[in-house]
Amino acid sequence: MRYVVTGADGFIASHLVDALLAAGHEVVALCRRRSRRDLANLVSPRDGQTIVWGDVCHLDTMAEIHGPIEGIYHLAAPVDVAESLRLGVDDGYFYDQIVHGTENMIEVADRLKTRLFFMSSSEVYGTPTRTPIREDDAPNPQSPYAIAKLDAEARVVRYARRGGEAVIARAFNSYGPRQTDRAITGKACRWAAERPSEPMPCGRVDTSRDWTYVDDTVEGLRAVMDRGWNGEVYNLGTGIKHTVLDVIELAGVTPMQLQDGEQWRGRAEVVVLQAERAKSFGALGWVPQVSLPDGIQRTVRWWREYLEGQ
Repeated sequence: MRYVVTGADGFIASHLVDALLAAGHEVVALCRRRSRRDLANLVSPRDGQTIVWGDVCHLDTMAEIHGPIEGIYHLAAPVDVAESLRLGVDDGYFYDQIVHGTENMIEVADRLKTRLFFMSSSEVYGTPTRTPIREDDAPNPQSPYAIAKLDAEARVVRYARRGGEAVIARAFNSYGPRQTDRAITGKACRWAAERPSEPMPCGRVDTSRDWTYVDDTVEGLRAVMDRGWNGEVYNLGTGIKHTVLDVIELAGVTPMQLQDGEQWRGRAEVVVLQAERAKSFGALGWVPQVSLPDGIQRTVRWWREYLEGQ
């Protein structure tokens, strides 16, 4: 089968491309050109993979995508929540990239008569009133990033209701090889590989997340695409929460908490995210396989190998 993956050179998307190719599928990998890259996530050239350079917000890029296509995995989006907070709601960058990019992918899916998968985020829930969080719990987006994701979700659902084929995944915090050190998991694992005897500066360490190893996340994405009910939203999380401090200590790093840290986030800081997993486990048969201690150690080893190769 032939699939489109947008944002294909990103952290999660590049692992998805690997998995699809390993399963014998062909992949049209839509990538956005950058002036610099921290990690080269896609191997190219390789059999079954076609690179399309462009931007989901540009219609000329969309015109380069032709059928037959079995499905579109739409993962392209700016992902830095902190950056969206710095820019603020009025800036519009995150909204344009996420919402308008999704509108364009809806048009492509409709033109090709294929199923659209939209990658949303657990950030749309904000700090919940209860945990674990169910898919039908009221959203409470606390950043421009989360607001844009929720708006894009609504457009995907409307498309499904008017006859299109579309599904949505709200992925909880994924981590693993290739994740940059902008994320706390990537930062802690790189620190453990690079300078394990030094304390690591960090902000808040008491917030909790539902950490999911990237290979498990990818299997969840494929399960949603293949078996998800049309127009439905699925949580992709383990159902287990751990603090940021847990992650840092599992990596073998000593935290050095800064007094100001990232406290500037104030009310925008999401305090806890934990998935109710019954819907994705039951309807999709998706069960994460990698525990947090194992996944963190795998990621530390990857960073060691990556840094040795530089």
